Amino acid sequence: YQRGDLLLSKTIRYIHDRYACEDRWMVGLNEIKLMNISISFIWGEDDPISPPSIPKKIIQKLQLENQSNIIVMNKKGHFLMMEGEEGDVWSETIINITQNK
Repeated sequence: YQRGDLLLSKTIRYIHDRYACEDRWMVGLNEIKLMNISISFIWGEDDPISPPSIPKKIIQKLQLENQSNIIVMNKKGHFLMMEGEEGDVWSETIINITQNK
């Protein structure tokens, strides 16, 4: 109503939390990098909250190109495990990642 969509981001706390906790997340991911453990990012291609460009930026920032991959799930948004009629696709993806390591 009356361009209220422009105010939506001010009504939700997690965007502030994202910025406040970014360094903490990066330190944790960097520790994984130092242990030489591969990292898989599973992302929904239609995520309106956190677009698929986010893991790409993380990989570049931490120089994880050689030990990470991004799995983008088609027709999925922010809540991968709950979206779509084929709810088991997300869990099968997790199982495949862990069994192939």
